[in-house]
Amino acid sequence: MKTECPRCGTSWESAGEPACPRCHSRTGVTELLRSAAAPEDGLPRTVPWPPEAEVARADAGNLFGRYVRVRLLGRGGMGDVWQGWDTELGRWVALKFPKFEHPLDSERLRREAQAAAKLSHPNVAAVYDCVQAQGRHFLVMQYVEGTTLAEFSRADVRKLVSFVRFAALGAAYAHVH
Repeated sequence: MKTECPRCGTSWESAGEPACPRCHSRTGVTELLRSAAAPEDGLPRTVPWPPEAEVARADAGNLFGRYVRVRLLGRGGMGDVWQGWDTELGRWVALKFPKFEHPLDSERLRREAQAAAKLSHPNVAAVYDCVQAQGRHFLVMQYVEGTTLAEFSRADVRKLVSFVRFAALGAAYAHVH
């Protein structure tokens, strides 16, 4: 990318957050690079976005406030869970979209989020926020990288039992609290 120093006017090819090769000034270079890279959607680019998030943002249907819905992780009786990108904090999150959109149900979702947000346990995904955007309510949760039990080999019974044990410990902690 071609960059021009706001201090001395020198132009150069740059990558990342370089200092000016002539005056070594960093004043304004970071802001200059960010504004040059800012897309028309207005979402912040304070950290580099993963390519999958950049592709997903091209579809306006994937933009929910500061979150970009990227990939469907699973469907259940309660709704859909998506991998998403938090554009402000620059991190992967899980976005849980309930199937319902009734006012009483959205209040229940908010109460569930408040209760879950108080939990802190290694086997319980953290709840970061309860959001309404594009007319939809959803939870923003900790994204946990890995495979599902359905994808995991049935040959390693000990490993499967340990997964169930970890899940049970998390559920027991949540129940007590």
